[in-house]
Amino acid sequence: MTAEEWELICEAKTRGFISGTEKDGKVYFNPNQPVNRAEAAKIITGGILKSLGKMRDEQFQSMEEELLKLFQKQSWIVFSDIRFEKGGVLPWYAVFVALAQRDGIISGYPDGTFQPSNKITTLEAYKMIVEAAGMGSKDIAAVLIKKAKETRRGEWYEKYLEVLTHFQLPYSSDPKEFVSRKDFVIIALRLLKAGPPKL
Repeated sequence: MTAEEWELICEAKTRGFISGTEKDGKVYFNPNQPVNRAEAAKIITGGILKSLGKMRDEQFQSMEEELLKLFQKQSWIVFSDIRFEKGGVLPWYAVFVALAQRDGIISGYPDGTFQPSNKITTLEAYKMIVEAAGMGSKDIAAVLIKKAKETRRGEWYEKYLEVLTHFQLPYSSDPKEFVSRKDFVIIALRLLKAGPPKL
């Protein structure tokens, strides 16, 4: 990890993008571990959207209360494979997934599942990050709209790669490559911090 990457990870921790995993009295980030869909939902809502002022603490509390009311009617939460734990306890990621799904940043699979433990590819990560960051940036939204019109018959991910190119951010276009926790957080922060593109 470079010095710049370390600074960005520390900033991400300070800004609430990540919290790490506690073990033996220490907190670990596991930077090279592939990020899964549940973790991505937390970084998107508790990190990007909250940082942009698009998500407030009271919205997390309100969604938690809303989901807990569901326990009286059904055992699943938003997606059929996200279920209440014993005693009606919410899985740690349920609120983040519900908020990200409500805002149209994440979606499930055709069978109605979310598969929270599934690893995310780089292209899926770019879509989530750009869609979330675009909610607070007219520049990002403009590039997305322009590229979408140009590539109506192109691959679904092309407009997201165009945003990263526009802001001169490095990326991988390998559709089979999984994104690490470190890279997911760093690309999100770099996009949020990106100034006007150098043309």
